[in-house]
Amino acid sequence: MGVAVAYRLFMDPDFAVGKAWFDGVALNKDAAVAEVVMRNMFRKRKKMLDKSLVDASPTLVEMYGYDFAKMMTATFERITLSDVDNICYACCHYDLKPLTQSQQSKLHLEYGSGDFDLKISRKAMKTYMPSVTPVIREGYGHCGYMAAHPKEYVEEMERWMNAPSADESRAAHRGSAGTPGQTSVQYKIVKALFSVLGVNKMLDKKGENFDKLLAKYSKLQKKPLKVPFEKMRPEFDVETKLIDGTTCYVVRVSGTKPQRAVLYLFGGGYILPPDPGDIILCGQIARNCDAEVWFPLYPMAPDHKLVETVQNTLKVYQEILKGFSAEQVRFFGTSSGGGLALSLCMYIKHEKMDTPYPDKLVLQSPGLQVPPSESQKAEMEKRTKVDVMIPPGFFDEIAPVLATGDEAYLLSPILFDMTGFPPIDIFYGTREVMIAYLKDMKAACAKCHVPLHIHIGRGMMHCWGAMEFVPEAQAVRQEYFEALR
Repeated sequence: MGVAVAYRLFMDPDFAVGKAWFDGVALNKDAAVAEVVMRNMFRKRKKMLDKSLVDASPTLVEMYGYDFAKMMTATFERITLSDVDNICYACCHYDLKPLTQSQQSKLHLEYGSGDFDLKISRKAMKTYMPSVTPVIREGYGHCGYMAAHPKEYVEEMERWMNAPSADESRAAHRGSAGTPGQTSVQYKIVKALFSVLGVNKMLDKKGENFDKLLAKYSKLQKKPLKVPFEKMRPEFDVETKLIDGTTCYVVRVSGTKPQRAVLYLFGGGYILPPDPGDIILCGQIARNCDAEVWFPLYPMAPDHKLVETVQNTLKVYQEILKGFSAEQVRFFGTSSGGGLALSLCMYIKHEKMDTPYPDKLVLQSPGLQVPPSESQKAEMEKRTKVDVMIPPGFFDEIAPVLATGDEAYLLSPILFDMTGFPPIDIFYGTREVMIAYLKDMKAACAKCHVPLHIHIGRGMMHCWGAMEFVPEAQAVRQEYFEALR
């Protein structure tokens, strides 16, 4: 899988690569037979591992030693059968093109003599990279030499990596081996990983297949959130509240009395549950904004309609208002959570409630009209090849699951009279289909006299701020904090 990601980075024209070392890659445009064999084998082993509860698979121990086997087993436990299918597809399907002499000079290939991937790759190597001579490790299987001789393997890799390539020699007078891309290495790796895993394909289902997807996520929703209490303490207090049946985590800096509150609404298309990273971001907001951050585990589809989600979230907001004035409260929402923040304001107005609006809405990549209009769909289709997360067809499928009839207004803030709503800060990346909403959102806010501050992430994917270790995410989080203060 590592090569499946790395090869795509190697071929990405926006990514400057000095050298690439690929071990055990199945170079084939469509190794369908190998994919079936691999998928069936790994699915079987995944099911066996889930039942065995061992620290290290005996088969992997035999092949790679205990330390490697323990690491690989832990990784294998985390992935799903759907992940297995997508990984096997990515590892057996490469967009092969003839490499230039420059590209071939930067490439190291190696295989064990008993590696099935070597047989698959011989024809492709002759056709697309004839100047690359692979290293064959006699007597070893797939990645076997690396596992058996890690010290020698790393030393050999370092010698090859440190030797100047032809391109580096030519570039020496410029003081650079090439022109860096506009985005960080970490971001490009994450983007490639999403592409390899086929995240958008997982959501691109219709009919019975979409129903199966909903059933799968319904089960995931019932698993308890692994709140990272140990990582949060002692810097933060994490309090658990039960508000009319809704579990809510309240995060604040230890020993403080914050001057404002933030209602954090997680994303996931109303079907995918939150993860520990959301709680980490709650802590960062609390620290940087002198805020008490409320994080409700609101009810999700398909077991609950959107109006139930809104009503439960409203009760949490009303609980916040017992300790803070509305002027001290902000809503922060990501993706569907951003849509929920607006739906909550819409519900308050539609039901003519005396609950005041919060002081501000800060929304990352929100859904603003579900299903989208024809013009919005056309704009989304232009970005389908660069959006590695959200397929446009998802909105048509999820809409009737969330709301129908008189409740359908909750899905489309753009079509609602937002007059009187609080100021909005909105964030979109240029490589996500949901930026198609922005033009109509600008017009709707102007018509209703709602202040709108727009933040655009050039070259960024959907909700890039969620990727904590990526420099671009760290940068946009500073913008979140500034908007929430």
